[in-house]
Amino acid sequence: MAWSRSLGGRGRAGLTLVALLVAQACGDRSGGSRSLVVLGDSVASGEGIYYGFQYDPATGLWNGPADPDPAWDPPYPLCHQSRFAYGHLIANALDAKLASFACSGASYANGIAAPQLDGGVTLRPAQFGDFATRTDLNPDYDAAAPDAVVVTLGANDVKFVQIITACVLGTALGTQDLESAARRGEDLGAAVDRQIRDNREALLAMLAGSPSGRPAAPSAAAARVCTQQNPGTVVETNFFDQLPLLQQHYQTLLAGIRARGVAAGKVPRIVMTTYHVPLPATAPATPCPDLLTLDQDQLTYLRSLEDMLADLIVSTAAGLDGVAVADIRPALAGHEWCTSDPWTYGLSIEIRNLGNPAPFHPTREGQAAIARLVRPVVEEALR
Repeated sequence: MAWSRSLGGRGRAGLTLVALLVAQACGDRSGGSRSLVVLGDSVASGEGIYYGFQYDPATGLWNGPADPDPAWDPPYPLCHQSRFAYGHLIANALDAKLASFACSGASYANGIAAPQLDGGVTLRPAQFGDFATRTDLNPDYDAAAPDAVVVTLGANDVKFVQIITACVLGTALGTQDLESAARRGEDLGAAVDRQIRDNREALLAMLAGSPSGRPAAPSAAAARVCTQQNPGTVVETNFFDQLPLLQQHYQTLLAGIRARGVAAGKVPRIVMTTYHVPLPATAPATPCPDLLTLDQDQLTYLRSLEDMLADLIVSTAAGLDGVAVADIRPALAGHEWCTSDPWTYGLSIEIRNLGNPAPFHPTREGQAAIARLVRPVVEEALR
């Protein structure tokens, strides 16, 4: 079996994995319905969709939720799975059997290789487990006997959502609070939540800073981090410092999927995805609620971080037999934040609905756009 390619993306030189990844054991692919497994995080699970938020282009605000506590799909509803997630759309289109283990908030260490915990609550058992040590292996994965495995993973490992939120909040409020929290080693998610709680009235006032509902002008004291010239401690510690470990985790997962397939006599093909891009390429002429006062330099820099994550995914997969990359960065082109019809939920949801996890996740239209980019790669994998 010789099948290694990348759709889009800007790959670097390929990386060599352990010799096990070169082993060939394709198994019998003839006859019967193909089996598709999805591993990953909230983008793969369909987070956000069931809340029923609606975008008002006149104000730039997300109204809702229609249902603040919706019923998510079984068997692990705490994972916030939706039947409108891209994996379901692809499986339905290709008449494939789907086993989606994706869970909102999953990272490699907390969800993929080990059970996923949140505040002491177990959201679900490990999606895959640690095959090298035969620890926390998911029996449902083995029962699915996948022909193809799709992996959307990494954004939580580098706290990408929290980084964008921190950059937006710090700039809008003109404070260094989150930078100070990062220097103290405080968890970024907890620090961001506290920043919103402590400044919620001011942030709400910014969202309603003009008759059209758009935020007020930028503060002269706005902190100038999250730029190429000054990334800031939040970005350095939570993104750049974590990339080497994330690369190791990608390699370990790819090796584990292949080794598990060898042991089962059926090695699945693997499709890794990049991530959709919620941030517009150009700052709007009039600031919009989902960006508050983020400027062009910061937008450009934050988009470049997503390209770096995509490059890591592409370079890790490069040259590996049976591994392909579906680049979903173009999925929301023309439908990013601050457009008239965004296909990804905006930051203003979190400010108006403290604790809601919808921001940054694709809407139903966004999931459908992602499915259109991933489907041809999966279709080839299932042949």
